[in-house]
Amino acid sequence: MEQPSIKSSSSKKPTSSVADSTSDVMKQDVSDVVKQQNVTNIAKQDVSGITITMISNKSIKLQGDILDKRIFEFEIDGVDNSITGALRRTMIEELKVSSLNCQYDNIDTNNEETIRDMVVKRMAQIPIHQSCPLDAVFYLEKYNNTQELIYVKTSDFKIKRFGSGTPLTGVPFEDCNVLCSLQKNRYIKISDITVKADYGYNFACNTVAVHVSIIPKQDTLVRGYDPQSTTTDHISNTKITSWVGRFQTNGTMGPIEILKITCDSVIKRLRAIQTYSKSGIATKDNVSKLIILNETDTIGNLMQRGILEVYPSIPAIVPLVDNASRKCTLSARLNKSDDLNEIINAAIENRIKILSEIAKQIDTWGS
Repeated sequence: MEQPSIKSSSSKKPTSSVADSTSDVMKQDVSDVVKQQNVTNIAKQDVSGITITMISNKSIKLQGDILDKRIFEFEIDGVDNSITGALRRTMIEELKVSSLNCQYDNIDTNNEETIRDMVVKRMAQIPIHQSCPLDAVFYLEKYNNTQELIYVKTSDFKIKRFGSGTPLTGVPFEDCNVLCSLQKNRYIKISDITVKADYGYNFACNTVAVHVSIIPKQDTLVRGYDPQSTTTDHISNTKITSWVGRFQTNGTMGPIEILKITCDSVIKRLRAIQTYSKSGIATKDNVSKLIILNETDTIGNLMQRGILEVYPSIPAIVPLVDNASRKCTLSARLNKSDDLNEIINAAIENRIKILSEIAKQIDTWGS
């Protein structure tokens, strides 16, 4: 994700005082005391009930494949749906993923049926291993000297620059991907095929995981809401804490590494909000707002649930997301003496502690 930024505006927050005696505490709102206790004890939050377990890691790699495609399954217990939702959404489209890229002007061909725009788009759809250096460069020169139509494939690509860091030892993609067709006595040349990193929400092919699902375990499935029912024993989705996850990789990154960088990415995004939240909070008519640019429902849901965890007596907390402009607005109606910045920081620590525990357990799986 892009580094979240906070839209600055004037801040007007009521001040709060810490009671020094029993009589002072009795004069405070009960909700204020609850808030202080929750915020104070957040560092002591128990994460011992959180477990993530690998169920299967099955390779579906075919003979001769370069990329190791896998189907991965896991179980996770002790977390709410905002955590599982964040993992799922981030894996699908909110990780920065490398893909091949070429410019329209770098394509030279005398093949009348070749549409350059389609070649550029098709190039970006070729899965590339994520260990490929960002400064690596490839090229293509293909001549059809036959009397038949042929297909230009990635097996025709050549390495022009091996890249820095960990240089390439071979092409980081399958050799069977079709780029375009070539009529007889025609050619196509692409001088510079580069590597570009982007997010899946900008271009769907920039992803490392597909068919991602994290659903309640069979024994905790939600029963649908019945408006005619007079009972209140239906299970709320917000109370489910046991989940089973499944996703398939396209072979460009291992599934365990995908889960690791997913946790790290969400934690980094939460830390960025924590850094700038104080200067970005605006209060008017007892409603405080924090506008977070470059963020989505992933963070909005995490923040709402985190705030409700550390301060359940808050009158209202609502995340509103404009997906077109990628802007998340947290709106909160506060009790007397509330400090939204303090509550937000505590909620972030709550969410980070959970995600860090998940990441720590994933580390024990190896690679």
